[in-house]
Amino acid sequence: MKHKRGPVHANQWAQVLGLVVSSFALGGCEEEGSSATVTRSRSDAVVAAPGAVPQPAATQAVSKPASDAPAAPRGPLCASKPNTPLPKTKVSGMGSLTSPFAGGTPAQRGLTWVNLWAAWCEPCKKEIPLLFQFQKDLKAKGTSIELNFISIDDDPRQLQRFLDTQPPQGIKQTYWLKEGSEREEWLPEAGLSPDPRLPVHLLVNAEGQIFCRIEGSIEAGDLEAVRSAFTAL
Repeated sequence: MKHKRGPVHANQWAQVLGLVVSSFALGGCEEEGSSATVTRSRSDAVVAAPGAVPQPAATQAVSKPASDAPAAPRGPLCASKPNTPLPKTKVSGMGSLTSPFAGGTPAQRGLTWVNLWAAWCEPCKKEIPLLFQFQKDLKAKGTSIELNFISIDDDPRQLQRFLDTQPPQGIKQTYWLKEGSEREEWLPEAGLSPDPRLPVHLLVNAEGQIFCRIEGSIEAGDLEAVRSAFTAL
């Protein structure tokens, strides 16, 4: 025997359906008292309440315009004036380094520029032509200097490969501080860290004293400052 739904039950279902429809029409997840429309998609924009100040999304990266401010001027050329004697500890040689320099100490026949470098150091290799140009320009201005290179490479094969690929006017020979006792003795004697940040330049007077230490790469505009440093002795 089938039962028929009475009028009371039909009215109840109608009320339930009316509430559901009203709920969707009002926005569903909108907080009480809020006039903002809440969206359900990351691509939908959130409509702010009237008069509200728009705020950037929490996950949106805020781009900053590139600064047009000029770079900070470089500081003094000489990072320090140690007046430290150039070490007399004997060091090895690489390349076409021949007597009387092989297995000896950097040449001391007057004013000397000692460049600490390595074949794995890109800034070091990049500035080598500039160092030779400085030596030439300084001589033209009346200041003759000896230019000595001291490598602190760990791998002699890498160092030799670099020397073999140098042009005729490039670096063909260098002193080489071997890893171990040579390096551990020479660098501290020169007032340097056992693991210095390259390149490092040591300007040495005729008495064998390091009177200026330059940390970092040399730039073309440093020529006059270098000349002044040597001529001020």
